[in-house]
Amino acid sequence: MADRLRAINEVQQAGIIARRRRGESPKVELSLPHECRVGYFPQDDGSVRLGLAFVPDDLQGNGIGTRLVQSATADAKRQGATVLRGAITSSAGLHLVEKTFGDTARVEDPSGTSTPLSMLRREVRDSADTRSGIRFTVALERVNTDGWELPVETG
Repeated sequence: MADRLRAINEVQQAGIIARRRRGESPKVELSLPHECRVGYFPQDDGSVRLGLAFVPDDLQGNGIGTRLVQSATADAKRQGATVLRGAITSSAGLHLVEKTFGDTARVEDPSGTSTPLSMLRREVRDSADTRSGIRFTVALERVNTDGWELPVETG
């Protein structure tokens, strides 16, 4: 228990490290100690695709994933992104998206229409634990990222 609390404290007090890679697959990865990380991929259309957010099971439930996704969102918005896209592939992912974006997160359907995540919560929860997941979008102009940016060191 003491090790877990020490790890949580280390992560919560750490500055985020940003690694920007260019080339075939431009990627920005934000990371914290204890293998906590999230990545996003800038797209040609001005949007970003949120990659896998990872927080070890024993550190979940302490706001670390939220902190990472908020920082990635603020960083992407500062870089000029207008839309964030992602996929919810687990119950924890559903909770993270709801907590971070609320009703600004919209579920996309194959016809191209979107519905606020909260209106489809049950359907999303029931099918979130699939490999392909539930696709969502967030219009970044509707997201107030004040206070979300954390000190970032480029690594």
